[in-house]
Amino acid sequence: MRAMVKHRVYIVTSVVGGYFDDEFSVDTIKLFERIISQDFTIYLDAYHIAIATVNRIDVLLSVCP
Repeated sequence: MRAMVKHRVYIVTSVVGGYFDDEFSVDTIKLFERIISQDFTIYLDAYHIAIATVNRIDVLLSVCP
């Protein structure tokens, strides 16, 4: 049996703001439920591209305008 890999996910601060936005809240709440369940290792800060690259982040989430 193969162990599940826990993905490292970088979240830009605008994703956090989506929790309170009617357009994005449903998906953001689902994401936060998975974060609380510790499905991912979460990373946050202003140098998102550099941090994602250096830490070989699997997924970088952002909000499209």
